[in-house]
Amino acid sequence: MQLLAHSAIQLYMFPRFSRFKIIIKHVFFISAYFMLVVALARPKMGMKVQEIESKGADIVIALDVSNSMMAEDLKPNRLERAKQAISVLLDRLRGDRIGIVVFAGSARKQVPITIDYATAKMTVQAISTDDVNTQGTSLSAAIQLSLETLPEERKNSGAIILITDGEDHEGEAIELARKAKINNVFVHTIGIGTPEGVPIPLYRNGLLTGYKTDRSGQTVITKLNEQILKQIASEGGGIYVKGNNPTLALDQIKKEIERMDKEVVSMKRYEDGEDQFQWPLALALLLIVVEAFIIEKSSGMLKRMDMITNEK
Repeated sequence: MQLLAHSAIQLYMFPRFSRFKIIIKHVFFISAYFMLVVALARPKMGMKVQEIESKGADIVIALDVSNSMMAEDLKPNRLERAKQAISVLLDRLRGDRIGIVVFAGSARKQVPITIDYATAKMTVQAISTDDVNTQGTSLSAAIQLSLETLPEERKNSGAIILITDGEDHEGEAIELARKAKINNVFVHTIGIGTPEGVPIPLYRNGLLTGYKTDRSGQTVITKLNEQILKQIASEGGGIYVKGNNPTLALDQIKKEIERMDKEVVSMKRYEDGEDQFQWPLALALLLIVVEAFIIEKSSGMLKRMDMITNEK
């Protein structure tokens, strides 16, 4: 292959590039790209506490999660329909504080009193019959824990919404509802299911394997017990609503709650700290500017030294 020019002339025609400068430019470019990715991730620092004042009532929703709530007289089943209705209610609340209790043979607090509706909604969506180990239905345990969930200083503006098929196995719920009313806590009930009754399906890996049976092998039929739910609501100063459409039922009860005396309370809400994305963004821009000013060619002194070397 013939040379186009003498090696000394080539230095003028094709100036040499500095490998060191090329590496530096690449390092700056990659670093700038990394800083941009960090900035897009919107890093935050610390925790911000916001004091919020709200005027409203304290509401505790006690949701039945016993096996009978898996009955499919409401589609897809009683429990899912109730959860959907609670989610709709949370979307419509303004200023009221909410707590969630789940119960079967015993009761368990899922969400303490809060105005963080988004977190409460996420918790509701995850509720299942596995949340309470003790099976059965204890309406008294549900009411008792709901009363304990209400803040002591807000008893005169509290309400309990009991969502269940009403198959109580304890029998103390009516007396507890009466005591709640004395303490200015009103107990509302929503009946989920049908009075005619349906069997309780059993599923494994999403497939129907049969229906629940009792010790004698007879299929268990779960029925809506409206009588006890009406008594609880009557003694508790609330209303009973049949929950064929749980969303409409909760709307009716919400109207009752809106008539209650409301109080102004302040709550602390913890939020993410201040955004820090501006710092990696500024560094990324600086690196881009510096990278643009780095010339890849060798300096004039290096070229002259190379020419002298080549002439020798």
